[in-house]
Amino acid sequence: MPPLSSALLALPLLLAACSGKEDVPLGSGGGDGGGVSERCPNGMTEVAAATVDLGETDTELLETYFGSAIPLQRTTLGDYCIGTFPLPGFAGQDWTTDGLAVQQLEQVETLLAAHNRRLCTTAELLYGAAGPENWRHPYAAEQRDDTACDPDDQNPSPLGTFPGCESPLGLRDFEVRSSWSVLDETTASGLYEAWPSGFPGGGRYAAYGATSDAATYYAPTNFSVHFHGDGEDPYTNNGLRVCADVDRVDSAVEADWTASITTLREVGTFAVWLDPSLATEDTGTGDTGTGDTGTGDTGTGDTGTGGTGD
Repeated sequence: MPPLSSALLALPLLLAACSGKEDVPLGSGGGDGGGVSERCPNGMTEVAAATVDLGETDTELLETYFGSAIPLQRTTLGDYCIGTFPLPGFAGQDWTTDGLAVQQLEQVETLLAAHNRRLCTTAELLYGAAGPENWRHPYAAEQRDDTACDPDDQNPSPLGTFPGCESPLGLRDFEVRSSWSVLDETTASGLYEAWPSGFPGGGRYAAYGATSDAATYYAPTNFSVHFHGDGEDPYTNNGLRVCADVDRVDSAVEADWTASITTLREVGTFAVWLDPSLATEDTGTGDTGTGDTGTGDTGTGDTGTGGTGD
C-alpha cells in the first residue's frame, strides 16, 4: 500500500479522470470521442479510407430542400484526420461568439495550412457525421431528436456538454452549428441542377450541416449544405471543424497551433483571432448575423440577406 501522502497526491488526478471535465480534447489524444492515433494531431480522430453511399434518399425532402439537400451518391475518401469537436476543439471550452463569412475563408485556409491543417471537404464532414451507414442525423439513423444536441446554436453550452450528440465515427457536436468546407466535386455534382448559374460565393466553399434550428431554409439533416455570397456578413451559426492529412504531425507545429488555438479561446471570436487589431477596436455586436434561418430561395441562388437568421 503506498504512503498516505502519495495517495492524496494522486486523488486529484483520479477525480479529474472520473469527472470527464478535464480540459483536453476528446478523440485522438485522449478521452472517449474516438481512437488514439499517432497519425493525427491531438484532438483529431483518424478516419480510414472508404467508398460509401452518402446522401438523402427521401424524395420529399429532396424536393423540399432542393439545392440544399445532398442527394445519395457514391463517395470515395482517403484516410484523413478530422476534429473530434468544432473549434476551439476542446471538451469543456466555449464556442466562439461569432461565425465566419466567405471572404474570411482564404485567410482561414492560410492560417490552417501553416499548422498542417486545412478546411475539410464537404464529403469529409458528411461522412464524419453520417458514418458508413449513412445516418440522417449524427445520433440517429432516421429521426431528429431536438434533445440530443445543444438546442441553442446562438448561445450553446460548452463543447461536449451533450454526450448523446455523437456521430457513428465518434465525432461530437454536429447539428449545433454548420461548418465551412471546401465543396468537393462529388458533392457538387449532385447539386448542379439547382444552381445552373453557379454556386453563390464562387463555388469553392459551402457551409455544411444542419444547426440546432430545424426551421431553416436548408435541410435540417446531415445531408445539408448551403451557400453565402462574398461580402455577406458572417452568421454566428456558420462555424468551423477542421481536417488534416494523416502522418503530418510535427511537434513544433503542434506547439504553435496550441498557442494559436489558445488565443482563439481567449478572444472568443474568429474575427479577432484572424485580425488581432480588432481587439483594440469597439467590436460590439457588429454586423454579425444571429443565425441562419432566412427564407432565401436556394434553387435560384438567393440565400437571403441574413441578420435575423441564416
